[in-house]
Amino acid sequence: MATHPAMEGKGRSNDGDFYPSMDIVMHLVDLFFKNLNSVFPLVHRRTLKQSIQNGTVSKPLLWSVMGIGARFSDHPSIRADPPYWAGERFAIKATSLIDATMLEPTIPNLQFWGIMACLEYGRASGSRAWIYGGLAVRICQELGLNREETLSSPILKKDGSVDTAAMALRRRIFWSCYCLDKFASAGTSRPQYFDASDCDSTLPTVTESVLLRDLFQCTSIEGKELANDSLMDVTRHYLRMVMIFGESTKFMTRAKSDSESVNWPPVPEFNNLDARLRSWKSDLPERFQFSVNNLNMHRRSASRNYLTLWLSTHAVWCTTMMVLHRGSLAYSEVSPSEVPEDLYRRIQASINSCRVSIDEAMVLFKALRDLVGPNVLPFMGYSAYICATVLMTSTFSKDAESFKKSSNALKVLYSMIDGLAPFWPMCERLALTTRDLLLTHSRLYDTQYRQDYYTEPVDAVSPSSQASAQRISATDSLASVESSVAAAITSDPTSKTSERRLEETPFGLVKGPSAQQHSALPLLQESFPLTTSSGEIDFNSSEFLYDSALFGQIMFDAAKPSTQSGPSMYMDEQPVFPTDILGANSSNANGASSTEHPTTLNGLVGNKPLWEQSP
Repeated sequence: MATHPAMEGKGRSNDGDFYPSMDIVMHLVDLFFKNLNSVFPLVHRRTLKQSIQNGTVSKPLLWSVMGIGARFSDHPSIRADPPYWAGERFAIKATSLIDATMLEPTIPNLQFWGIMACLEYGRASGSRAWIYGGLAVRICQELGLNREETLSSPILKKDGSVDTAAMALRRRIFWSCYCLDKFASAGTSRPQYFDASDCDSTLPTVTESVLLRDLFQCTSIEGKELANDSLMDVTRHYLRMVMIFGESTKFMTRAKSDSESVNWPPVPEFNNLDARLRSWKSDLPERFQFSVNNLNMHRRSASRNYLTLWLSTHAVWCTTMMVLHRGSLAYSEVSPSEVPEDLYRRIQASINSCRVSIDEAMVLFKALRDLVGPNVLPFMGYSAYICATVLMTSTFSKDAESFKKSSNALKVLYSMIDGLAPFWPMCERLALTTRDLLLTHSRLYDTQYRQDYYTEPVDAVSPSSQASAQRISATDSLASVESSVAAAITSDPTSKTSERRLEETPFGLVKGPSAQQHSALPLLQESFPLTTSSGEIDFNSSEFLYDSALFGQIMFDAAKPSTQSGPSMYMDEQPVFPTDILGANSSNANGASSTEHPTTLNGLVGNKPLWEQSP
């Protein structure tokens, strides 16, 4: 490997900074493109590597890229326990390089702030993620990337020819920042930066996707090389979904709870947003619909990157439906005689929408967990949280069968998030909260069903789980597709699911990994002090279901200091330059991610739905 032009001696650059060896740098860069840039394409691999080799790379940008990549490395001089510690030393160095020049409106600075926003979100630093993302948005606007006039203007190479790849990347950078803006503010009281009226940029095209296609990632999850990717054009549909998601979270923060009266829908924009969501689903081309046949096809003919994006797109759809409709669960016990007939009908329709969305979301989360593993971004934690709050309501535990179903669904959410916990502190925190929600769920609802619940066979199939269908739509239930799931997705006896899974106790409850000894439920109790007469949080209350900022208060920098003991979410006190990494003469970096993830959805028992099984 050629020596880095900017380096002299043992890893020291001509400006006094220490760098890893070139092999380590390229190893971490490749991991960044595999695990973050594949979903948010902020940087072009070939362009970045060329700038590294010729010494023109932006140093803050390079350190931020390595800060993401290091947490996925299994290289002996990089890896740490937990893995996210490996990324901290690089992330802290990136932060230390911030100065006034980083506020200049340039593409490298824009890329840096976008990457740092992702990194800080994963570090459970919501305020910094929002601020850094805001800087990326402002630079976008200063460069005019939110305007089609700018994006369609040609970029010329030194020889005078048009650089179509650079133009395509410029559009992707804008839309990646747009998504970051919507996700970083979701579940918090922080406003979004981008407004629909400020943007007239058109969506990416297939031609642009082909130009930016990363030849190192043209393989399916089964390892098959792909000449064509069956999901390459899904990006446009994903971005349309994020637009609706952003508007829904923005307007629902204005919804006010009122325990003294029953009012539905909660905001004037509700019907329009609901109609847009359903239209998005119905207008989606057949090959992009979420169905068992399509899942079976795309796992063979789509790359892991686009498979992740496709599954995440539908998970965001389910999340948005629940963001809109979950407030209706506070009125699940309202009888037809207590409210006008039309109001009762609207409430029941929204409750049913929550049921349908949960059905589909559980299949999606299990697919994300079992098929794409750590390729899932920490932003999906918000989707998992919304599902968990819905499952904690009594609507989903009205009898023994529904209690068992919702309990297993919470286990799926826990295991998916816990699989991301080694890489992102925010997910570690969310895993703790989800684990405690599962224990609380059993304590709240299991008393009257305990005997039935623990005497029923684990693989029992309810009468409703015998039908089959080819598509999961806004009107289909999970039971209508489970037979097709069992037939289309086979188990792989050699595959391994996440090692950090829930374990069954003699009482059917769970015990978390030994490293996670501290309860996270006090975080929720501090943020939401209203409880029932027995001292439990009232998950059925309109105050809880309407609290759109609660996620941010629990997962990020809450107003109250945490009562939880244990390691801090912030690693700034740690050494920035371990001697075995920076300036070391490392051997070739051939390490891969230490976490193995299966290429099949396994664990099916007969025709049983995916989320009704023990994870």
